[in-house]
Amino acid sequence: MKKLLTLFLFPLLLAGYTPEELAAARQLLAEWSALPAKLAGTPAEFQLSSWEATLVRRELKKELPVEELDVPLLARFRRDCERGLAWREKSLEVTIPRLSAPPRLDGAIEPGEWASARRFEGEYRISETAKLPGRDSTRWYIGRYGNTLYVAASFDKEEPLAVYSDRYDGDRTRLIFQGDAFECMIRPELPYTLYLESIVNPEGKLWNLLHVRNDSGSQYRFADDFRAGLSAAARRSERGFTVELAIPLAALFGGWLSPDADAPFSFILIRTNRMKEGYFQSSPAPILYDSHNLSGYIRAKFE
Repeated sequence: MKKLLTLFLFPLLLAGYTPEELAAARQLLAEWSALPAKLAGTPAEFQLSSWEATLVRRELKKELPVEELDVPLLARFRRDCERGLAWREKSLEVTIPRLSAPPRLDGAIEPGEWASARRFEGEYRISETAKLPGRDSTRWYIGRYGNTLYVAASFDKEEPLAVYSDRYDGDRTRLIFQGDAFECMIRPELPYTLYLESIVNPEGKLWNLLHVRNDSGSQYRFADDFRAGLSAAARRSERGFTVELAIPLAALFGGWLSPDADAPFSFILIRTNRMKEGYFQSSPAPILYDSHNLSGYIRAKFE
């Protein structure tokens, strides 16, 4: 019996996938045409516009037997869809306080400067609902002074930091967010889904991009170097690194031109982790799939 099982599994293992992955890939192909209707209006709908979905469509266009396609990719995509259908987490709703004074952007998070900020503790790995063990020391801060939004974070790391500096205009082999870094995604609550992505590495290099998601859910990046007065600082230490970021609100949304404007918005803060075990992202609140999944952002209003 053992010999027969080995003879059955060997071709699959040689092909680079398991029997379970092959079964999931076959099921995905069988339900592919009905998938948009199945996912519509659910947290899993984001997957249809993801980069992974693009890769799946490329595979299906080959019109080959399923065994000759990228079976692990198809299986993973179906598993992620099922994860979204089972997702029950609601977006956090918070009030962003006004700071008593503007923090000095030097990469050092002084308790007095951030005492009145909204603070989050710990980390959630993307698409998970339980806090990561061993990350209790992580701190995230956000607050407003005048017409500027201030954000900060403090991360510990026992392993050496992976500091990458490339952007899309470089060779793209070591993009900033592929190493250890901090990201802030902020989206004004408007009929169109414009949002800002700010990325800071442990050496304080800042990269700002503007994105929009169209009606079909596809992400379109239309500004690779959006500056408009944004500034950041970071500090490395033996324990990890800290980051401070200042975002002039009016540069992002005209409705915030007045210091007293209180238009609601949504945001997510992200830590990108380059570890021995591999790469992953984490955040101060549960979010499904990806930092570009706008429906999972923290919903906020100003104090």
